[in-house]
Amino acid sequence: MWGEGAMTRMHLAVLLLAIAAIGCAPEQQPVIYEDDTLPSDEGIVVTYSSEESTLSYSISITKPTPCHEVKAEENILDSFPPQVQVSISMSAPPAGRVCIQVIEETSIEGSIAIRTKPRSFSAFINGRLVGTITNIPRAT
Repeated sequence: MWGEGAMTRMHLAVLLLAIAAIGCAPEQQPVIYEDDTLPSDEGIVVTYSSEESTLSYSISITKPTPCHEVKAEENILDSFPPQVQVSISMSAPPAGRVCIQVIEETSIEGSIAIRTKPRSFSAFINGRLVGTITNIPRAT
């Protein structure tokens, strides 16, 4: 039916097509989120410990693929009482990187040394406000 040489050439052709497709991948584009991929206020957990002067937080988010990179930047606004913001940036994987197309839940967690219980805690993803908590509970 197929000779050994024909199969080898066919495998080589498929391999070259795959390499060409990867090399033609578009450059990194910003991720656009629909409302159903953003965390609700229930996906944000914040507590304040006056004994340790620490604000602890956990933000649940949905990544479009496991390869998307997530970074968080904490910011305490200069006000009294202070306001805390966490800005999360999510970027697509580098061009040419092969990644399965599966939605992945992940959690961003952190703690911030702060002397006074904050007035509010806000979370942003790629500059878009996704939740604000104004009644921050004390840690138990």
